[in-house]
Amino acid sequence: MFTIAHKVRALFVGVVALAMAFGAVALTPLTGVQADGWCWGDPVLSINSSQVAVNVGAQGTFAFVHSTVLMATITVTVPSNVPTSVVSMDPTSAIPETVVFVHTTYHLEQGESFNAQISVTFTALQTIPAGISVTYNGASTLLLADTSKSISYSLRMH
Repeated sequence: MFTIAHKVRALFVGVVALAMAFGAVALTPLTGVQADGWCWGDPVLSINSSQVAVNVGAQGTFAFVHSTVLMATITVTVPSNVPTSVVSMDPTSAIPETVVFVHTTYHLEQGESFNAQISVTFTALQTIPAGISVTYNGASTLLLADTSKSISYSLRMH
């Protein structure tokens, strides 16, 4: 026979188990994020030993963007002696991305500031709204256009 204490204890255990299950789902990290009808993916780059996040996005559901935008090519142009690398890429992004580093013939002097030119070109089956957000030193800049246009940003660095 179950007493009130047994029923309360069973109810308590059930509530705790349910809360833990919802907590585990809520704490699962999001990748290839879809927010406000936009899908975003973000390679993190190292340019002259500074991290720069380049979020590339397009408007639509994950499935729509994944089937419509075939590729986003991120081209970063810097002086000849500026070290560059890809720190991380989001493998779950709705938009496949590739990063190309172009080094100009200009040789940067020690301590000299420079512009890193970041351009994103989309290969898409149709024209849809698209954009990039560039984050460097805690500040972000958002640029919007569509997949028929190249989106470029000149980032002042040192």
